Amino acid sequence: MSQTKQVSTFQCAVCNERVSFNPRDPTTFESKTPHEKFFGMQLTTYRVSHMVGSERHVNTIIVDHMDLFRGHKDAFVEQVKGEKAEQQLWLVSQKPATLESHPFFDCVFIMDRDDSWVLEGVTSSEVRILELARLLAQRVEEAERVYESLPDELNFTIADQDLRVWTKGSRIACGALKGPAAFGSLSTLLKETIREPHRDAIPDKRLLVLGLHAIAVNPKIDSSVLLKLVGDDRLFSKIDFQYIPRIPSIVDRVERKFDFAEEILVPLLSGKASVIDLLEQGQIGRIQKVFDMLEHVERRGLLG
Repeated sequence: MSQTKQVSTFQCAVCNERVSFNPRDPTTFESKTPHEKFFGMQLTTYRVSHMVGSERHVNTIIVDHMDLFRGHKDAFVEQVKGEKAEQQLWLVSQKPATLESHPFFDCVFIMDRDDSWVLEGVTSSEVRILELARLLAQRVEEAERVYESLPDELNFTIADQDLRVWTKGSRIACGALKGPAAFGSLSTLLKETIREPHRDAIPDKRLLVLGLHAIAVNPKIDSSVLLKLVGDDRLFSKIDFQYIPRIPSIVDRVERKFDFAEEILVPLLSGKASVIDLLEQGQIGRIQKVFDMLEHVERRGLLG
């Protein structure tokens, strides 16, 4: 007797095509990461790809214990590789837009020397980012020939750009700082961003830009906040809360400790927005307090 397939479907964030995969069949997805419960839901992250012409569209999505789609983490277009000699650096086309200015950084980008992509966080119209990345890759390769093992941090000057650089395998993360104020926060953000365990995954530009916004508000932001922002996929999920009439009483109890509870909990528990959505919609300035409030709700079992 053949086993009935459990198929999950979602809309590709790149081309809007309907995509299906079987969470029970590893051949239909690229990676799977289970998570602890989040507001009563058992969530899993899947990376699923499909081909459109000569492009590979990769979606990272959140699915609940019923195999229902709960939200996108990221999506990107990957160019089909040609011969090694023909490969050139290419810019990753992900949303949101690259930041054109930042109070603490002149430029921030991540690249992969093997897969030839460059992902921008902060850039300037005066800088040819692909040429800067190409020259930086050459400098890192030079350092690899000199050192037995690369230092945790490298410093290079290319043109007039003083670059702070972190590496992980073929990945290079780079920032040009306007001053030392936010160096520690940038180091935390970039090192965590290139620590991606799935070799073929391009880091999420949405999270990179959001982390840079958080640093703009607070250059000394607690490292645990940045680590949670980059590393907790559950923040992308919309919540399926079964007891909608209870939301006002829950908000009332939480507001005794967090006076902004209604702004976060009502759209979150109503399933209208994810935590990431809310941070992007104006709450990034109090990201620490948002995380503290969510932990307060979970720890006290207010949804039970």
